[in-house]
Amino acid sequence: MKLFLSSLIVLFSSVVPFFGQSTVQLFLEDFNGPNLYFQLNSGGVGSDLGNNKWVINNSYDGMGVKPNTTSQDSTYGGQISFAPYSSYLHIYDSTLSPAISNCNYDVTNSSDRFVEMTDGICTKGITDVEFSFFYLCEGSTDAYGELYYNVGTGPWVQVGAAQYKGKSKWKYEQVSDPAFDNVDNLRFGFRWVNTASTNQDSIALGIDDIQIVGTYNSVSSPVTIDIVYINPIVCPGDNLILGFELSDTLCDGSYTIEMSDASGSFNPPLASWSSNVSYPSTTSYLSLSIPFSTPPAPCYQFRVTRVSPPPVIVSTISVCVEVDNCPNVISTTDPPAVTLDTNYVCINSVIDVPFWSTGVYNPGNIYIAQLSDSTGSFSQPNLVGTSVDNTTYDPALVPSPGMVSGVIPTVPEGCGYYLRVLSSNPNAIGQEWGPFCIQECDISTNNCDDISACPGDSGLVFTIPIDVNVWDSLVSYYPGNTFSVEVLDMMSFAQINIGGLGAVIDTTSATMALTIPPCDSLPPLGLTTMGFPGGAFYMRIVADGASDMEQSLGCVVHLSIGCPNQIPYNIQPAFPFSTYDDTLLCVGNPIFMNVSPYNPSSEFTYYVNGNPVPPNNPPVMLGVYWTSNGNHVITIEETSFGCSGPISNPFNVYVIQAPQTLIIGSDTSCIGDTLDYFVQFYNGTYYDWDVSFGGSVVDTGNNEISILWDSVGIYTIEIEALNKCGNSTNTYEVNVLDQRGVSISGDTIGCEGDSLFLYADGEGNFLWENGENLQNIDGVFQLIDTLTYVEVNNHCGVFYDTVALVPIPTSLLDLGNDTTIFAGESVVLNASGGGSYIWSPTDFLSCSNCPNPIASPTQTTTYAVLVDTLGCISEDEITVNVEISGDVYVPNLFSPNGDGVNDVLGIYGFSVSEVEFRIYDRWGELIFLSNSMSDTWDGTFRGVTLNSAVFVYTLQVTYMDGREQLQHGNITLIR
Repeated sequence: MKLFLSSLIVLFSSVVPFFGQSTVQLFLEDFNGPNLYFQLNSGGVGSDLGNNKWVINNSYDGMGVKPNTTSQDSTYGGQISFAPYSSYLHIYDSTLSPAISNCNYDVTNSSDRFVEMTDGICTKGITDVEFSFFYLCEGSTDAYGELYYNVGTGPWVQVGAAQYKGKSKWKYEQVSDPAFDNVDNLRFGFRWVNTASTNQDSIALGIDDIQIVGTYNSVSSPVTIDIVYINPIVCPGDNLILGFELSDTLCDGSYTIEMSDASGSFNPPLASWSSNVSYPSTTSYLSLSIPFSTPPAPCYQFRVTRVSPPPVIVSTISVCVEVDNCPNVISTTDPPAVTLDTNYVCINSVIDVPFWSTGVYNPGNIYIAQLSDSTGSFSQPNLVGTSVDNTTYDPALVPSPGMVSGVIPTVPEGCGYYLRVLSSNPNAIGQEWGPFCIQECDISTNNCDDISACPGDSGLVFTIPIDVNVWDSLVSYYPGNTFSVEVLDMMSFAQINIGGLGAVIDTTSATMALTIPPCDSLPPLGLTTMGFPGGAFYMRIVADGASDMEQSLGCVVHLSIGCPNQIPYNIQPAFPFSTYDDTLLCVGNPIFMNVSPYNPSSEFTYYVNGNPVPPNNPPVMLGVYWTSNGNHVITIEETSFGCSGPISNPFNVYVIQAPQTLIIGSDTSCIGDTLDYFVQFYNGTYYDWDVSFGGSVVDTGNNEISILWDSVGIYTIEIEALNKCGNSTNTYEVNVLDQRGVSISGDTIGCEGDSLFLYADGEGNFLWENGENLQNIDGVFQLIDTLTYVEVNNHCGVFYDTVALVPIPTSLLDLGNDTTIFAGESVVLNASGGGSYIWSPTDFLSCSNCPNPIASPTQTTTYAVLVDTLGCISEDEITVNVEISGDVYVPNLFSPNGDGVNDVLGIYGFSVSEVEFRIYDRWGELIFLSNSMSDTWDGTFRGVTLNSAVFVYTLQVTYMDGREQLQHGNITLIR
């Protein structure tokens, strides 16, 4: 059994464990990342020959020489990550111009090429493993692709379709086999085969969006995590040892260790750490650095969670760990480097005071370095320097002590001086260190000011002053004296170089050309830090010809030479597990990255989307917690002792979120229809549809599915979407109906103006001829309504029906305008429409139930008629005005000659109730007598035709209104 003890990076993230049976994502490759997880043209299967080879790029243009590759937004179903022109794995003719590297092949050259996963994946504890991918291949009968798998050191075995070809658009494919399950090293590969032929060019084999998923069942095959060891008491900032154990082997994975708050809550955790456990190990021991800010409390708890790769498993909760209130202690046990010189320390020299500290220091804390007086008393301490810093420098936790830099103040010479370091928040007085000696030195190096240089590739030369007799004139310098630049190590104060950066022969105060060579020329001079050119050093001017050699040394200053890398860095992921997987990360999850090799003495500034982000510890490492999805660009800039290097090459990270599964599609279908359903597409996401409750799958393409609804009923669609950020499930009910056709029933015969009720027995959206959109209509018969129709639009289509309407008119009956007759006359009344007739009143009518009675009223009368046609009643009325005439007329001439014109003589007039008409000849004989207005005289007397003559008449008339009139005159008869 292997045990692992490691320091950890603090994380702040959350995970969601799997319970029961869950689908987990084991592998994802979209060919858009910087790392290559496939070995091209490996020869693993086949003869590995021919001009047609595997390549990964984003070329789609055949440049007019080869067919263009179908863009990735053209699929038989589903979507491809970063479509339409993302990078993909494909075959190409390697003999063509490099510009023609899309998915093509040389049909005249026999080729057999294989590509395989570089590293296998572990499926221990995983069942129902599925390999899915998109592929494109027109190919031909002798040009096609094949799929293979391999377990451990076993042989490659063909799986899936016999040949992948005949597809001019991208096709989604899913392959599963029991041999994929519960193995520690599973790999897949693709083979391209074509024989030489005279076939026309076609699109070769292209592959993209490879995913491997499986099912973990925490009920039937559980793996548990138990915390088997933990320290019971710890101080803030101290290391805590924790050990945990798996109940069974799992694949290589990343684990987070979370610390609760003082109440035992992990929502959110007070702190968390990350570690890796490799197969087949089941045990890990870790050293956890407890945050300095942790409040003392008796019961903090810990838990371990396996976060990646799936399955996610949460451990049991640990026993209580007490965080104690540990004291703040500062100690200065190591001598400052400048005191290691065989000579006394010069006034105004720089000094870096190292110290160790334990306990907790609050934000805004200031570490203060103080110098005693020459007797060692701190009653009136001298300030050396300060450092704003709340870091705890516990020798058990950090490799290097803290440091307060400053300058030896102007104090009396002596050898009883001590140093100490204090803190301000909280107040703590550190242990004293000493004694050491301080003196007045005759030489001033660059006015005792620090020097910084950025020599780059060209080097630097600048002038610095050398002053002598700074304190007095007791020291003199002999002819030939040389002032030289001495460079010393900041840790040991050992001499690194003398004279290499500058020297001048002089006996008085002077200037010197300080020459800093190019960065690549510094190593021969010893001017390196941790193997890198440049760094931080001590520097002073020394003389070799002074009258008092004790005064031949100048004050010490800092010399900083910055040599950042002049070649842009390439950023790389810092951990192999969980924190980085190709180009995809999750919202809320971290990525740790760094550059290598790098100068550990440099400072590094990361930029995320152009915005500066402070690095983590160590200084070259960055941990980013993503709060939003999308594409992010990370760069880094090195600063070496104040000198900035070039911006690094960009590092692209695509951040995704856990998928959402809102199913889009019709919730109602007609039987026999094929409908499409889809959910939102997320890059790097696996989709699993289930329609086992009803319907038949016609085609599926990750986030899309086509279903044939072949039976009536209510059925449920299920979808699970899974990516490295989590999973989501959803269901959707579909009502399958048979709504084909529509028919109208109801009233089709009715009276004009009466209500009619029609009913359409179909389902859907209705539209009647009159614009109504209800299933039933209740309208009014109009005379123009002879035909009506209804349209119904539903899930089965658009259907129509018509019905003939028979409106019985009730508004067309018209007896005409009122009329006028003279008393004694008649008029015909005209009604129409069919059916039965009833006239009223019936007085002076020839009939009361016929359509056209003759009316002969003697006075003005209003007649009404009611016509009943199949129960539809029409009514109208007419007034017959009767007038009484006040005049009668007797012609004075007539010619009864048989010509039909004026052959008889009669009385003309109206409104006569009684009449007496007498005609006499000239001798007074009565020849014609009548008491009727209708009688006429034909010019004869007693049957004898009379000759032409003049006759006399008398007319006695009584009118209907009772008036009487006597009239007489002559009548001429002409033959």
